[in-house]
Amino acid sequence: MPRILFILSFLLFYTMVGKSQNLPVNTCGVVYSYDATGNRTQRMYVCNNAVTGGRLAAVKDSTAELPQVTALYPNPTTGSFKITFVKSLNNARIVIMNMNGRVLQQRTESGNVVMFDLSVYPAGMYWVQVQDAGHPYVFKVIKQ
Repeated sequence: MPRILFILSFLLFYTMVGKSQNLPVNTCGVVYSYDATGNRTQRMYVCNNAVTGGRLAAVKDSTAELPQVTALYPNPTTGSFKITFVKSLNNARIVIMNMNGRVLQQRTESGNVVMFDLSVYPAGMYWVQVQDAGHPYVFKVIKQ
């Protein structure tokens, strides 16, 4: 009985993890890549053609380069913090939301460094969404 449970749990784990971003044969879709901290770094449009035996055959980048962050400091914060980007933002739409999705601040920014102030809000976790050239990038910030 324990052996059967082990085999079933192994198969369930393999199905969930091993197939997490695989596409069915002869379909196309969006596949995401993440860095070690969980931030999305790449979004690709991928086609899975049957000619290659189920492997990904045609890959093309469907988006412009996502903004690369060099620093989000300080995090956790007591109020003010900044995000520094490698590539300059151009009229990027910035939205700060609480964990319930309620919009607390909205503004448009350009440049490499964006300053924020959460001092009027209670301690907790907040989302900062930066939408540059139509592509969203989301950061999690903790206010102490």
